Amino acid sequence: TALARSIRGSKFGVVPERQRAIVRLGRAAWDEAEPAADAATFNSGLGAALTLCTVARNAEGRSWGQDLWRWALEQEFELNGLKFKAYARMMETYQQCREVDLMIVGGASAGHAWVDHALLGALVNAAGERRDWQRAEDLWHKLVRDYGVKPTDITHAAFSKAHMLCGRVREALQVYDEVDQDVLNANFICVQDRAQLLLLMCHSSPSKPNLHRLQRAFDLGEKTIRRERSRYVASDWDKMKRVAQRLQSNAESVKLKDVLIEWKAKTQSVMKQWPNHAGGSQYL
Repeated sequence: TALARSIRGSKFGVVPERQRAIVRLGRAAWDEAEPAADAATFNSGLGAALTLCTVARNAEGRSWGQDLWRWALEQEFELNGLKFKAYARMMETYQQCREVDLMIVGGASAGHAWVDHALLGALVNAAGERRDWQRAEDLWHKLVRDYGVKPTDITHAAFSKAHMLCGRVREALQVYDEVDQDVLNANFICVQDRAQLLLLMCHSSPSKPNLHRLQRAFDLGEKTIRRERSRYVASDWDKMKRVAQRLQSNAESVKLKDVLIEWKAKTQSVMKQWPNHAGGSQYL
């Protein structure tokens, strides 16, 4: 929704002042809106409100979201699967794991189509963003192993991100080992994220096998990155390649902050608070 997007600042950041005001503005808009005339309008409005409550990330957002859901269940219109996903994502964001697990069990047992790869990705991403890799793994095993959800390249990217944000670089790389390489190399998000992980591995241990694996990733991902036509993506990609060259010539001169390039690794991961390790110091 426009309100949910309004909290974004420059590039990928969030403006705290807007985030704090978003629920108040959303509730005012909700109260002024005309009652829904059909199921499509009802579901659309509810979905927008739940998204707003999710991005608010505060007690007011959680409370309003729960009130909305209780109210929605009592209305005459049938809720579509996207709304169940939206509410589960909201509750996972607010660490209401037991309720999320009950929703998963209920939905999967009833054979509801909303228990799918999109739900898996949304929940794993929510767990990862609060630096809870154990919960991300629990959700992955529950949905993939227990309920047969088929993960995609994007859900693998979310799972890898959950480990990366916690500084678990090796585990994050292992997630990508499970993805078909042709599929992986065609997705610029996977290509960029994998390169960032491999760059970190090379920085910690600039061995020939590690450097070869990184160069191979650059070679396989080059066309995908250029095809994306994003100046941010291309700029970060080129920075990674330049730092990789420095690692080969003088690893000790390259510091950890030099290799934290991709925006999630640089601004969201626990690694931004680690000591500024020199290259080759075996910190991973």
